[in-house]
Amino acid sequence: MGATVMGSFVNKGEISADIPSFSEAGSFQPGFSMFITGLDASNTVKLRRSTDYGLSWTDVTTYSANQAGTVITESSSRVAKHRLECVTKQAISVNGNPIVYKLTREKPAVA
Repeated sequence: MGATVMGSFVNKGEISADIPSFSEAGSFQPGFSMFITGLDASNTVKLRRSTDYGLSWTDVTTYSANQAGTVITESSSRVAKHRLECVTKQAISVNGNPIVYKLTREKPAVA
């Protein structure tokens, strides 16, 4: 089974848990899928990456539109962790709901 991080943002500045580069079985997973709802111009999140085990983080992309299975591809030569950060959040967001997210790594099929 691959790693999955799920949750929601209610306030600006909140940070998700990290999705590691490795599955529970210890094998490198070269990408993950991202699902996010509740985004618009006033409710945004950014994807951040760390290649030094979480000591420092760099911005990858800021999202202001819902994401339905967006695939984030990684190079196997760089071990990285990823997380989301809520950049902007209106008090009354899309339909009054929080921003909901899911980052998941699928375990590769066994040949």
